[in-house]
Amino acid sequence: MLKKLVVTVLAVLLAASLCPARTIEDVDLPETMEIGDKTVALNGGGVRKSMYLKTYVGGLYVREAKTGADEVINADEPMAIRLHMIEDVGQQTMKTAIHNGFRGATGDNIEPIESEIDTFMECFSDPIKKGEVFEFIYHTNQGTQIYKQGELRSTIEGLEFKKAMFGIWFSDKPADEKLKEGMLAGDIRVSPEKLKPEGETVVATAEKSAEEKAAAEKEAADKARAAEEKAVAAAEKKSDAPAAESGAEAKAAGETAAAAGAAAGKAAAGKKKDQQVAVKKSPEKNLPASATVQEAAAEETAARSKTEKPEKEKAGEKAEAAAEKQPAEKAEKQAEEKAAQKEQKEPGTSVTRAQVVEEDIYFDVNDASLSDQALDRLARKKEWLSANPDASVYVEVYCDYRGSEDYNTWLAHKRGRSVKMYLVNEGVAPARIRVKIRGQEKSSVGENTEKSRRAHFEIRD
Repeated sequence: MLKKLVVTVLAVLLAASLCPARTIEDVDLPETMEIGDKTVALNGGGVRKSMYLKTYVGGLYVREAKTGADEVINADEPMAIRLHMIEDVGQQTMKTAIHNGFRGATGDNIEPIESEIDTFMECFSDPIKKGEVFEFIYHTNQGTQIYKQGELRSTIEGLEFKKAMFGIWFSDKPADEKLKEGMLAGDIRVSPEKLKPEGETVVATAEKSAEEKAAAEKEAADKARAAEEKAVAAAEKKSDAPAAESGAEAKAAGETAAAAGAAAGKAAAGKKKDQQVAVKKSPEKNLPASATVQEAAAEETAARSKTEKPEKEKAGEKAEAAAEKQPAEKAEKQAEEKAAQKEQKEPGTSVTRAQVVEEDIYFDVNDASLSDQALDRLARKKEWLSANPDASVYVEVYCDYRGSEDYNTWLAHKRGRSVKMYLVNEGVAPARIRVKIRGQEKSSVGENTEKSRRAHFEIRD
């Protein structure tokens, strides 16, 4: 009986180890995924519940078993999250859930990665249907790839974005506590050998080939060096015969040099005699004539330097004055240029700086779409930004006081994204646009006017 039980248990374990997928809520999550040349394994999974509705099955894929949330969030290594939808979900519902997830993961500080979040949100613009699969795959040094139904939708660079995105499921405020617990089960059911990179053999072969190539190149270099040394030795041997002739030529040259030396000595003796005669003729009894000449030359040099010194000093003073003047002139020029840049009519555009600041973008009640008037005003702002590539803007978004604070905050973010995405799609870099949410603002007469539903621009130089 015991033997039969052991056999049964072993059979169950063997079947589990051979099973290519793990079933959760009738969804088969594959036990492994490929990230480049590396294999990651299912660490655990669970179901996302919203109220009483089950929306998707999620699974975490890692290289080694993990049970710590921070370990998953901060790891700069290949890993992935797979979401298998088990219900239709509205696009806006999904976007709102994701946006709230980012706020929870970052402690409500999404501004540093706001443009990356906008890009991520665009991946959920199509209808989301039951049975569809999303995969968020992080590659070291490459970024996070977003797939829908196996189709790459976007790649978002940066470890900080990866941390925030994985934080949606693993932060202190996760999307679903039970799902977080399930994904952090540390239950890897594949052998460690299967998690080795498939490219390891290829790499080893390449390394061996490189070593063989290096050895062959070294051998060829040694042979070339030996041949060169042999050629040098042969050349030296061949040059021994002309050496005698060179010696004779050197001897003749030496004799010629000796003769020249004798002539030079004779000339020096004659010069000395002339100097002695000059001494006798000098009016100075105690000084040779050469000393008198030297004194005269020294006096002339002193007189010349005396006249040249003031001129050099004057030149130095002029140079110092010019050097002191240059920074002042440069600062004055920079100030003039900056003032010119702030002139109302900017170069290359008829749109003024004042127009950018004073023309607000207004919205209808409970709406984030852009009216024709808003599009015209945004077109002018885009024109000004294109003509002033060093300038950036703050977009301050307001809502009226109807609705809850959460609703108004959500609506303000939506309006801010509408404005920002228009400018980005027109070619303005996302980093030049910062959206600030001002929440609720009552008009001066306590009414819900369009003044309280607007986006206001401020320029940052």
